[in-house]
Amino acid sequence: MRKAGCICVLCSVPLLAGEFSTFIGQTTPFLNPYPIGVIAITADAAGNTYLTGYRTLSGPEAPNIPPIDCFVSKVDPAGNLVFTDAFAGQGRDESLAIAVDPLGNIYVGGTTTSPDFPLSNALQTAPPSSSDVHVGFLMKLSPDGRTILYSTYFGGTQGDTTVLGLTTDSSGNLYVTGTTGALDFPQTAGMPAAAGVTSSYTAAFITEISAAGDRILYSGDGIVPLVGNPFQGALQSGVGVAVGSSGNAYVVGYGGALGTGDVFAVKVNAGGKGLAWSKVLTSAASYDVRGIALDAAGDLYAAGATSDANLPGTAGTVGPHPASSNAGFMVKFRADGSDVLWSTYLGDRISSIAADKTGDLFAVGTTTSPQFPNSNGWSATGQDFLAELDPSGTKLLYAGRYPNGTISSGIALDASGLVHAAGPTGLVSAIAPAGAPLMRPFGFMNAAGEPMTGNLAPGEIIAIYGPHIGPATPVVAQADSSGMLPTTLGGVEVKIGGLAVPLLYVSDGQINAIVQLPVSNTTSLEQDLQIVNGNTTSPGFRTVNVSSSPEVFADAEGNAIAVNSDGMLNSTSRPAKAGTSVAIWVSGLTALSPVGRIATAANNYAGSSALVVLNPQASPAEWITATVQYAGTAPGTANALLQINFVVPPVAQNQRQLSFAVGYHGSAAISAPVQIYVTP
Repeated sequence: MRKAGCICVLCSVPLLAGEFSTFIGQTTPFLNPYPIGVIAITADAAGNTYLTGYRTLSGPEAPNIPPIDCFVSKVDPAGNLVFTDAFAGQGRDESLAIAVDPLGNIYVGGTTTSPDFPLSNALQTAPPSSSDVHVGFLMKLSPDGRTILYSTYFGGTQGDTTVLGLTTDSSGNLYVTGTTGALDFPQTAGMPAAAGVTSSYTAAFITEISAAGDRILYSGDGIVPLVGNPFQGALQSGVGVAVGSSGNAYVVGYGGALGTGDVFAVKVNAGGKGLAWSKVLTSAASYDVRGIALDAAGDLYAAGATSDANLPGTAGTVGPHPASSNAGFMVKFRADGSDVLWSTYLGDRISSIAADKTGDLFAVGTTTSPQFPNSNGWSATGQDFLAELDPSGTKLLYAGRYPNGTISSGIALDASGLVHAAGPTGLVSAIAPAGAPLMRPFGFMNAAGEPMTGNLAPGEIIAIYGPHIGPATPVVAQADSSGMLPTTLGGVEVKIGGLAVPLLYVSDGQINAIVQLPVSNTTSLEQDLQIVNGNTTSPGFRTVNVSSSPEVFADAEGNAIAVNSDGMLNSTSRPAKAGTSVAIWVSGLTALSPVGRIATAANNYAGSSALVVLNPQASPAEWITATVQYAGTAPGTANALLQINFVVPPVAQNQRQLSFAVGYHGSAAISAPVQIYVTP
């Protein structure tokens, strides 16, 4: 059993809260670290950021392996990683919600199948009744992350329970919501109980737990009334919970008959004295609620994504319904719960919302629309967005696009008005929604493709994104007389661990560079990436070293940029014949020496080590590989771009595409799957 414990503590002198960007990924030097998934984020009044989610062995090489453990990270107001805690049992453990109380204690919740989940001062000690049952869990940590104040199973054992939302009040009492099909879910007098709930038909719930975690103050799983058919409320999920100053609790979520997407909002009287009101917005369209906000006036908001082309409430607000079938939405409920006061579409999906003390609403999400307003953004093509709406929902006070995977996982506000946001792979930023953004690296990715990350592999070509990190007019590098690429280009330097690295391209919002690790730091756990643009030096951006991080250059549809043995570009009209060779190009698989020199000749540098995996969905022990004829320098390009020639294996008579990934002997890391066109 893996026990909870602090796996990284970095001490720093606290600074005043301000803008920052950093990376909280796993810290395993020169191994392929567990990919993480950030699920939830919150912030305290002092500007600390708290994140939770999962670390997993799955990835392109083994996507069906479940998450293996949960993590909690704390980032200080200057963007320094204070700690990361990890905890789990031997089953599937997923942390899905996080909260922090006024004293800085940290609460996380989620679901587990582990019979040996780490418990301490547990309210429920009974584990899941079988490996197929998911029970909820709750954990309270001290502010420094070193002590588990309590950890407990939650929700009963006779059916599945998942915790999806948490919040605390000024006394440190914890409010919990989610979904349950447990027949023995805890129920207290005065709170409605679900009818007709089984392990297949679930109900939304709310529970209040004492600050010490030793008793349930109130609990009910019938907060959304069932109408007519006892399964009318099937598949309900309470997604978010908020508490007002008077102790009233609010829950928003979604669910309906056999999967239809009703939206609901519920107000629970303080002390669990029944429901003040419960409002269900019934629709035949689908709704996926992902966010809750409660403003200082006590107004309640819900947000998410929908296929409904006719939102309830006032029309003509900030966003029209987009051309795509799904749209982000936000609704504001009347204070008495009688109806929706206003609603609006915004982007393709809203993933999280928060309200500030003036009643303005902040939202993060994703958009594919080129018409999405970008008056405050610095990324011209990014699909993540941050938006600020006034309380009436009629004005966009801030609208900016950001690079994919940088801010769309969650949002929180601190007392100073900073927006704290995170991407799914562990990028974390604090953003000031007024004034010019701080020049800094916001994140980077392998130049051959996503995801955005903070992991660096030797020799990897990376694309760095950030506000005003380079010249307004882009500059493309030219090699010097010895064939070396410059380390200063257009007045810009990129330093990794203090060493200036070769540059390929610089512009206002993007820099392409080649990873070169300092000789003295080749075994260090992590190091900073900094950008010098003229007289301005950015803050350091935390990076983690990994042995390899391969990606294949491909088009937007996932088709590899490949050349057939006849010298023609691989395409649907020019497929590669089985038994012939195909050339592809890769970044991040291995370092070529000297880094940054233009190759003048072929050198089969990694021919015996490179792998072309033909069944990338399998575990490494089950990989089937193609014959690699060449893996080395690509003459005329920088020592970083690796060319691989491999033999197309036999294919079925009707097979038109071949999926594969690229890896390296001795490493479990392989690229995202891509494909080429083939013929027998």
